[in-house]
Amino acid sequence: MENIIEVDIVSTEFLYEKYNNKLISKELLDYIINNYNYNKKDNIKIVINNKTGEKNIIPLIKNSIKNEYYSKIKDHKNNNMIQFIYFIIGTIFLIGSILIGKSAIINELLLIGGWVLIWESIEIEMFADYDNRIKRKKLKKLLNCEIIEKKVQ
Repeated sequence: MENIIEVDIVSTEFLYEKYNNKLISKELLDYIINNYNYNKKDNIKIVINNKTGEKNIIPLIKNSIKNEYYSKIKDHKNNNMIQFIYFIIGTIFLIGSILIGKSAIINELLLIGGWVLIWESIEIEMFADYDNRIKRKKLKKLLNCEIIEKKVQ
């Protein structure tokens, strides 16, 4: 099955990022990503109806998709590091709650704090990292898709 994403570029103000003419606008990139319903077996095609007369739009779009993909990989690595730190600190708190048996209040605070940090690391994996993983798969598929530019008057 073929998945076609049509993009109408009417003006250059909607094409480029506000402060960097070497990247497409964030809104355009989000439009492309959100209009692609990820399926491993689909062939994707992006059709650009260029009404601006601008040249070299295809490499610009490819470069922006690639930059977004590497940004999501970086986010994934940061999430993994945060998860690891939360898990280690939570485990230390749990062990501390076992070792400190004298004060019931401190014991309970360490126990609750430890479980909160461990559950926070699990929550990152289940929700934030899941959305990031889906977006990375979409971006990887979009990097290898066919982009066709049509000059429209």
